[in-house]
Amino acid sequence: MSYTAQVYNVMIASPSDVDEVKEIARRLIYEWNIVHSKNRAIVLLPIDWKHTSSPNMGARPQSLINQQVLANADILVGIFWTRLGTPTGTHSSGTVEEIELHVSKGLPTLLYFSNELVEPQRVNHDQYKAVQDLRNQYQNEGILHSFATQYEFENSFRTHLALTLNNSQFSQFFLMGSSETNQQQEDPALSVGAKELLLAAANSDHGEILHSETRDGLNIIAGSQNFVEMQSARMKAKWKSALSELETMNMVVTKNGSIYKVTDLGFEVCDQLASELTNITKEIPELTDDAAELLIRAASNDKGEILYRTTGRKPILVVNGHNYMPNPTGKIAAHWQAVVDELESQGLIRYDSSKSFALTKSGFDLAAELDQTT
Repeated sequence: MSYTAQVYNVMIASPSDVDEVKEIARRLIYEWNIVHSKNRAIVLLPIDWKHTSSPNMGARPQSLINQQVLANADILVGIFWTRLGTPTGTHSSGTVEEIELHVSKGLPTLLYFSNELVEPQRVNHDQYKAVQDLRNQYQNEGILHSFATQYEFENSFRTHLALTLNNSQFSQFFLMGSSETNQQQEDPALSVGAKELLLAAANSDHGEILHSETRDGLNIIAGSQNFVEMQSARMKAKWKSALSELETMNMVVTKNGSIYKVTDLGFEVCDQLASELTNITKEIPELTDDAAELLIRAASNDKGEILYRTTGRKPILVVNGHNYMPNPTGKIAAHWQAVVDELESQGLIRYDSSKSFALTKSGFDLAAELDQTT
């Protein structure tokens, strides 16, 4: 008997050394359908570049994969072992580009790192180190899962997939999205970073975004602004994802990964954004007194740094030489944790390293406005 169901695409992103684990993930997705699909009115469709992309020309290979496959993904499953993959011109590998672009959309992302034993002579040590560096980076940005055997992965992924689909935020997001699918296809949503980058490029003399990555760091320049203000892993990931997002949506195009040209669609979207901005009254976010004070004090430092650490013998919160927790109790530490969370949730500060935050452009702008009113 037939039944109506909503189809969600689950993209499996991985280098070539985990093909067996990748097939386990595909099998478990089909298993979920057999057990739950009819009652939940949901069908999960596993997709990846090998099975779901077709030959094409005119852009970077990874950009074409992003357009054909990643753009349709609702959930992404990333799996690593000893290889990171091949650089794409904008990211260290295709898998990394897929993950970071997907994360930038706020969509569910399940990342797995294998600890399976491997013969040393079979390992490319540069690739293996790159995987370990990536794992260390991502550990500060979310929850990862490691597994020692394929059997362990099978048990873990089966549980994680069920938990993800039972998550209320996930359900609400896709229930809302399914009722607006046609509208979203006609009017693709851009992240804040992608909007900023597009506007700057469209308003520049040549309508270009310049991209380069050297030993000295990453540069993504539009107009006269280098958007990678601080060479932190999080900052690099944010603007790489913004650039890939614009490319995936055909708002910019490149042939060499160094110069991106704004397309006709990009200029049209930019005109719409500019029109929206002129019709919107700028709202100043409401902050608690302590959050406002912290923001203003941080802005008085050119780098806008907030030294905040909760590990070690005692928590630390220092802004521009002022120690906010000289004698921290549990209650005091919880209070200032809430203040830092408040600023981060409103996009006024961003995580910069294991022990510090930095003000965003929005944070500096708001601090200037608040300082004038106090």
